[in-house]
Amino acid sequence: MSGTREPEGDRNALLAYHFGEGDERARAETRAHLEGCASCREYLAGLARLEATLRSWTDEAPPAVSWARIRGRLALGVPEPPRPRPLPDAAALLGLVPLMAAGLALARVLAGRLSALTWWSHLESWPLVSALGSFGMAVVVLLLLGGLGSLALAPALLLESRRNGGAAHA
Repeated sequence: MSGTREPEGDRNALLAYHFGEGDERARAETRAHLEGCASCREYLAGLARLEATLRSWTDEAPPAVSWARIRGRLALGVPEPPRPRPLPDAAALLGLVPLMAAGLALARVLAGRLSALTWWSHLESWPLVSALGSFGMAVVVLLLLGGLGSLALAPALLLESRRNGGAAHA
């Protein structure tokens, strides 16, 4: 506890002294300081009381019902419940913005082309087409094309799942 000290002493040096740490020179300095500092002696006495209280506590076993349930799950080999998956980062979702913008631009272009078709006027009398308009129908057409694209990939996905031992179906 050399150099400038706080009025109540150096707490780190007192902790080291209490727990028997540090070299002999530092311990001797702290012992010398304790002879003349009642505040530091009281601090060490408080540490000793706290440590004695903490050591007197006993570990408590879980309630019998909970312990039996845990042992039963372990014996049956019941897996732990699945942990909830974390939500994706906002940065990952921002990557969808250009795709959404491209989809909307494509729908606008397709809507202009649909209304220019000679037979479009006949379709406008249908309730669904009149409710959605050319832009809505363009979105429906794009969604249908996306679904057909997924169907085109189905055989390849099926073969891949069989190659992996049916892991995709598990």
